[in-house]
Amino acid sequence: MESLINKFRAMQNADQGLITLLSGLFVSRFFKKGAILCMPGQVLHALHFVDHGLVRGYFSRGREEHTSWILETGFISPSSGVFSRSVSTEYVAFLKDTWVYSLDMTLVKTLAEKEIRLNHLIMEICEEKMQERIQTEELLRIGHAEDRYLAFRQFYERLLDLPVHDITASLMNIEPKYLYKIKKKHLRS
Repeated sequence: MESLINKFRAMQNADQGLITLLSGLFVSRFFKKGAILCMPGQVLHALHFVDHGLVRGYFSRGREEHTSWILETGFISPSSGVFSRSVSTEYVAFLKDTWVYSLDMTLVKTLAEKEIRLNHLIMEICEEKMQERIQTEELLRIGHAEDRYLAFRQFYERLLDLPVHDITASLMNIEPKYLYKIKKKHLRS
């Protein structure tokens, strides 16, 4: 719970009273490696914060899987509308055993009607996740694979060291065999 509380403390719209309130509402959940949190066509009914572990958002086209995001800690940003109840277009899967804190959105909706600060905090979380997606999209627009790798390395260095090579290659839109070559080249420099 400490990482969730620290995350709230770092946010602009959270004061100690709101942090205390929310800390009592989030429920700890454990997901085993390989578990699926959400699939296309489903709606997520909770806000999820990854305490520690590894989670991946991806979509399928034919037989290929394409990674949208990878997360070790922080709020999960699914493609579904947590508030609008729109259905997901992606899978949210756990790449290793993961501890998550979940907050039921029905509870949030009830509280948000009385607590304006909660609305601001939820908007800040959504805004942060939107900025992360925009940053990833900008990196994906870099045409040359090696330049794209270097840009990803600057922003997501920790993720590139994870033992999920094919998945990080998918996130960067680089064929896994070329990513090996690029990594090898830059290990020497």
